[in-house]
Amino acid sequence: MKEEITSFMKKKEYYDIMGVERTASETEIKKAYRALALRFHPDKNKVEGNSEVNLGAMEVFKNVSHAYSVLIDPEKRRHYDRFGPEDDRPRPRNRAANPQEDY
Repeated sequence: MKEEITSFMKKKEYYDIMGVERTASETEIKKAYRALALRFHPDKNKVEGNSEVNLGAMEVFKNVSHAYSVLIDPEKRRHYDRFGPEDDRPRPRNRAANPQEDY
């Protein structure tokens, strides 16, 4: 299980995380999510005395859940397909919050 968790932690693309093609239907995404959620759910991966596996499974479960939430929503999915993960996008500066910043 530890090797599987390590392998999943390296995946960054939401389609790779979910194990589906970019052309996957909503039904295929839901099916993949259910299978991954069962496999990595923290309650199913409690290993007595091995907090590394427990925390790893929890982190993978969070990544799977986030990927699912993006890919299942048509608007979020279009945005992801166009711009990639939201964490990688440059954020515009809010000049209204601090207009003196450039001076």
